[in-house]
Amino acid sequence: RVMRCGHCGGGMSTRWMRGAPYFVCAQRHLGLCDHGVSIQARNASEEIERRMFARLRGRHRWQHPPHPARSTEMAAARLEVARARDILARLHLMRADGTIEPREYEDALRLQRGRLEALEQRLARAEARVDEEAKAAALAMLADDLGQAVEAWPALTLEARRDIMGLLVREVLVLAGRGTARERLRVHWV
Repeated sequence: RVMRCGHCGGGMSTRWMRGAPYFVCAQRHLGLCDHGVSIQARNASEEIERRMFARLRGRHRWQHPPHPARSTEMAAARLEVARARDILARLHLMRADGTIEPREYEDALRLQRGRLEALEQRLARAEARVDEEAKAAALAMLADDLGQAVEAWPALTLEARRDIMGLLVREVLVLAGRGTARERLRVHWV
């Protein structure tokens, strides 16, 4: 569920009110939200779609292809982490065999653990960059495909629309108030 109450953060459910479907804070009916929000489903969906298509139309302007050096950087970081882990394993074996003194072992262990921690952080950053570039490339392809199929959007099944929105939208917060959907919705993108 991507729809969330802007007051309590809980999920929203669909209910019929005043002859139309509404997104309503599910926590309010359980007594867990003292100010649960609601918004007409049609207005919310139209506003989310409008923002999604605007975002997709603008995406091609700033999309860059994935940089091949990122994968090389990630592979090098993985190799360094593996080497540091190997050195730690050898230190443990040397201590168990008695070929290294306890004080020397503790100093080397502390140094290698610090080095391993730094390398693991470097690897995490490299993996995050590669992941972000891959997501951006996938979204750019999706944007191109959807950009051409905007006219076909109404013909898609509700399930297909939800799947596409799920690729782009992380969550939608519905704020309390009586304003328009444009004023009350906060869309957080993937």
